[in-house]
Amino acid sequence: MNVTKKQLPEGLKAKGRRMYLAISTLEIDPATQRSLNRPWIKAHVPIFDPEFFGEIVVSIRDGRHLIVDGQHRVELLRAMGWAGDQKVPCLVYEGLTLAQEAALFLGLGDDRKPRTFDLFRISIVAGDETACDIERIVRAQGLSLSEAKKDGAISAVRALQKVYDGAGLAQASPIALAKTLKILRGAWGKDGTAFEAPLILGVGLFVIRHDGKFDEPSLVAKLSKSKGGPSGMTGRAKGVMEAKHRPLAHCVAAGIVDAYDSGRRSGKLGDWWQ
Repeated sequence: MNVTKKQLPEGLKAKGRRMYLAISTLEIDPATQRSLNRPWIKAHVPIFDPEFFGEIVVSIRDGRHLIVDGQHRVELLRAMGWAGDQKVPCLVYEGLTLAQEAALFLGLGDDRKPRTFDLFRISIVAGDETACDIERIVRAQGLSLSEAKKDGAISAVRALQKVYDGAGLAQASPIALAKTLKILRGAWGKDGTAFEAPLILGVGLFVIRHDGKFDEPSLVAKLSKSKGGPSGMTGRAKGVMEAKHRPLAHCVAAGIVDAYDSGRRSGKLGDWWQ
């Protein structure tokens, strides 16, 4: 992704002004924030020293005081009994768009690195070109980016990025990602287990290496009939990984080659490991 930590929009950081705001007025917009880590807050209540609180970064948007950076520190104070009109030091911005708030969050960061999914989700809000393109490809297959355990939901954003970037076998390959998701969707529908990281990356590796050398409908048909479905494919790959000490995704790709070649008289792809 192009938007990463330590990359602030030019001149944006200097536009903030310092002021004190009441804790009761501070809110968050989930679109630009990581998920709240309540176990972390509970663990730090006994050891947190408000003297080292620092500044909360706030955006005033639509009359609301929205936390850009510092929601965990604010929640720590609330857990310690701070509330109401008690005020905290803030670095305040006005007139930012939602995308600018997301970009500011990504640029500022702190010692608690955001989870990969949160970082990816916020990068979409910030308008990151790669993240937005990946989301477009996912939606084009009737799927969604979500951590919810439901059909058609994909949370393995790192695997999506790796395939999009060529998986170490090629240059950036958005077409390969689209083909990968199309194959998985064609073989197993919206079964959530079909869109876990090993299968996304394994199919992606297969597609990138053998692009133009395989018949897609035939592959989809073979995978749809594979024993145990997507979980079975992953389970067999784990057995190969333990025996060969090779990366799991490559073991998945090897299994896909074997499934594709099975019963074919011509057009076989051969041993993945050769």
